[in-house]
Amino acid sequence: MSPKATPAAIKLALERGIPLVNVKATGSHGFISVSDVQRYVMPWSAVSHADVRKLYFGDMDDATLMSIDIDDPASSSSATTAQLRPPSKRAKPCLERDPGFDLTEDDLFGDDEPSPAPQRLLPEAKNEKPRMPRKHTNSSKRVHCSPPREPLVSVPAQATAGPPAAGAPLQHEHFKRKEEVPRWHLILDLDNTLVHATEDDGSATTADGVHLFELTNDSGTVTKYKLRLRDGVRDFLQKAHEMEYVIHVYTMGAHAYTGQVLGILDPGEEILGLPNAKVMCRPDGGAVFEKSIAHIIPDRDQWRRTIILDDRDEAWDKQSRDHVLKLPPFVFFGPQPSAEGSPSVLECMMSVLEYVKRGVDSGFDINVPAALKSQRQSVLKGLTFVFSGGILKSIPPPDMAEESDHPYWMSARANGANCKFRFTDETTHVVSPHAATQSVKKAREDGLHAVTPQWLIDCAALRRRLPEQQYAL
Repeated sequence: MSPKATPAAIKLALERGIPLVNVKATGSHGFISVSDVQRYVMPWSAVSHADVRKLYFGDMDDATLMSIDIDDPASSSSATTAQLRPPSKRAKPCLERDPGFDLTEDDLFGDDEPSPAPQRLLPEAKNEKPRMPRKHTNSSKRVHCSPPREPLVSVPAQATAGPPAAGAPLQHEHFKRKEEVPRWHLILDLDNTLVHATEDDGSATTADGVHLFELTNDSGTVTKYKLRLRDGVRDFLQKAHEMEYVIHVYTMGAHAYTGQVLGILDPGEEILGLPNAKVMCRPDGGAVFEKSIAHIIPDRDQWRRTIILDDRDEAWDKQSRDHVLKLPPFVFFGPQPSAEGSPSVLECMMSVLEYVKRGVDSGFDINVPAALKSQRQSVLKGLTFVFSGGILKSIPPPDMAEESDHPYWMSARANGANCKFRFTDETTHVVSPHAATQSVKKAREDGLHAVTPQWLIDCAALRRRLPEQQYAL
């Protein structure tokens, strides 16, 4: 049975070399629509324009083809539909075959059994070496090798080629590839996001997962560094990779430093060294610049599926900030190291990535900024707070609007909670810096939660509702 399709869908299938028999029809009356063709992804690009034209349109000339009214679905019926019906298998068509592939009618129109992937038959050019998959170098070679042929990429992308102006990022790897299917992109910062590194005074050891390395500048001066990975970072990278995120790195760290950090973070280059991943950093001795999604992904159509993980959203330009999933900065060395806790920060961020990806892919959210906002508003949804213990310096009369510009109030609202000036039947939480208040006492009597402001701060930072018991008054 030949597929039914609108004239516009048929023309688009012809242009793209798509066999309509493989396209799922979702249009009215069982017709294949233009959107059905647009959603279809060819398993391999073996079908030539001539193949599809011959099989679908027969000997119809261009004048007849172009006379079809694409706005009139009825024009695909009767004689037109008959002309577009694929030939029977008993009358094998004479195809204009692509010299690089051996095609059959089953390859174009499908069969009960899946066809094997086509084998390329083009002979190798004289003295041409067989093409081999790209072989990744190890991290030490990547760090100490000569710069790539075109290491400096001007910013913005449309700027002329050549050395960049002051403040332009240095790209470790540059790949030009056409996206055939929608991809998800995850852009990662390094310092205080995935790692914490600082100069070593000579006292550091490799205990507690500390890594040591050295860098030598142009004058021959050697600087020693110590580095600690954030808890769970490698599991985080592996999980993001399994979720089919294309993982990029964008850091303000210098080129030599970035190479060393990547060698520790992903020593086998199994995730951050993949061909479609990019690493952007600051040229050695280069000026600090403002980060932008456009430096990594020039195609704005792909931004709706691009998310950034960074401890500083202010490092990004205005058009990129709505894509930033901000996490608490990681500090390991110093008098006040970060308390990662359980669940870890990266476990919480992974939950957000899953929420965002699910929301956009399902169509519930239109893009990453919308999904991030939706996720934040779900953190404390359904809860009602009363602030006690002098947090709010003044409480307006009951007939005034329940609004405040206090940071705690605004944070609670941004994360989906309701806020009230006075204790009501709707109250679920009392937030107070100390326990000696009437509201805290009433919350305890009624079996409600009475917590310190740190609970609200941590819930907002980790973007999840944390157990109140750890913050109970």
